[in-house]
Amino acid sequence: MQKYLNNYDYNKAIYLMSEFPFLDNGFIVLKEDSAYASPIGTLYFEYYRDLKAIKDRITQDRHLIQCVVGKGIIPGEIPFGKTQMPALNDYADNLDTVEFLLKT
Repeated sequence: MQKYLNNYDYNKAIYLMSEFPFLDNGFIVLKEDSAYASPIGTLYFEYYRDLKAIKDRITQDRHLIQCVVGKGIIPGEIPFGKTQMPALNDYADNLDTVEFLLKT
């Protein structure tokens, strides 16, 4: 927990000194940013107005995204509440682990 809090405090201090706008609830910092990966203690978010634009971006950047959670937005998405409940035929990064091991 202490390592998380150190990261939270560090990132919050950076955002304050850089005068970046952000939201803070005392446990996590929310920062508007279009990057997919955020630092520990920070959650990036972005607004969008056009569903087609976000679908196109997700499709284009599919190789950068581990999973998409949704309900009827993108083919192959994972339903809400199921990201930590993989089926036997769900593979990390869509790579069949057994097939990969057999080839090496």
